[in-house]
Amino acid sequence: MWAELLRSAAASRMDDHVLAAAPAALCVEWEPGVDKEMVLLAAQMSYMEAEAAVSALRRQRADPAPPPRPAPQALDVEGMRQPPATPQQLQELVVLVG
Repeated sequence: MWAELLRSAAASRMDDHVLAAAPAALCVEWEPGVDKEMVLLAAQMSYMEAEAAVSALRRQRADPAPPPRPAPQALDVEGMRQPPATPQQLQELVVLVG
C-alpha cells in the first residue's frame, strides 16, 4: 500500500508527499535471501525518495552535494525516521539512498 502511495505521489511530482510517506514505507527491513520482491520494492521506494529530495533541494536552490559532517537522523518517539525538514537533511537523504 505504501509503495503505491509513493508511486502515485512520485508520478504526480508531489515531492512533499513522497518525503512524508517514505519513512513509514521504508521502516521495515527485509531479508534479501527470503524477501527478494520486497527488497526490490524498498530499493525502488528509496530511489523515489532520493528523486524527491533532489527536486526539493533544487526548488530551494540548495546544493545537492552531501554535507561535510552528517547529522544524526531525526527520530520520533517510536524510533521511526522523520521526513527531512532542512536542506542538510535532504542532502543526507540523497547520499543515504543514492
